[in-house]
Amino acid sequence: MTNSDIKNGIAQRLSEMEPGISIYTDELQEFQKPCFFLFTLNGVQSRETGGRYKRTYAFEIQFIPDGNSSQKRTDCEIMGERLFDQLEFVPYSGSSIRSSDIKFEIMDQVLHFFVNFDVYLIKDKLPSPKMMHLKQEEKLHNV
Repeated sequence: MTNSDIKNGIAQRLSEMEPGISIYTDELQEFQKPCFFLFTLNGVQSRETGGRYKRTYAFEIQFIPDGNSSQKRTDCEIMGERLFDQLEFVPYSGSSIRSSDIKFEIMDQVLHFFVNFDVYLIKDKLPSPKMMHLKQEEKLHNV
């Protein structure tokens, strides 16, 4: 599972949730409101025991409400609540992955929704050379 797999799952969930709203993954000068912007913030990998690794991918989803709306802040609050429910699980290869550390804030009438996904990986150990022969000698000394 990679960052782009999760990002595609988030985009899929957003388009199922709001089919009429555009989803952008690159910063643009011109865009049509309302819309979503989907960004990867960072990825962190830590080593666990037994050849396992934990990767955490952090994403930000920005929701920009309709420019003609008279209640942009309320629109952002409602969308934030909906995203809590819709992004708890994100589709991935016929299954789903659970999100963590979900929060949102509203700044300048734009919703900033933050969500993390933890992925556990098992890396194969490199084969170590096997011992072919062992020669062992024992000697007893007079005690």
